[in-house]
Amino acid sequence: MYIWKIKCNFAVVNLRESIANYMDYLRTQRRLSPATLVAYDDSLAKFADFADSVGITLTEELTMNEPRQWEAIAIQDGVAPRTVLRRLSALRGWCRFARARGWTACDLMAKVSAPKCPKNLPLFFREKEV
Repeated sequence: MYIWKIKCNFAVVNLRESIANYMDYLRTQRRLSPATLVAYDDSLAKFADFADSVGITLTEELTMNEPRQWEAIAIQDGVAPRTVLRRLSALRGWCRFARARGWTACDLMAKVSAPKCPKNLPLFFREKEV
């Protein structure tokens, strides 16, 4: 049986700086709408605040646990499932961006599962109601 040890060479980058770089990328390269940029910036700022609260300031310090903890706290705080999904989408995009640049060693979102959203049935009107 062989045990492989892989040494990852990745850059040491400040978490908030990496988020600013990602937002710049979304604004200039992807040309997302201003409303989407505001929502993503807000979501990623909340994640950075959470990371600061647990003592993480560099991207290399992040593990798979932090995104899961952040999601769990949001759900416990009563954040709507669709909002949690949007926040996770923003974080998932940043994780792909950071990993492609060598700022994180692993896929941080690999073990994060999305919350279930309630499915609303469409409303139908009778002829009398129209």
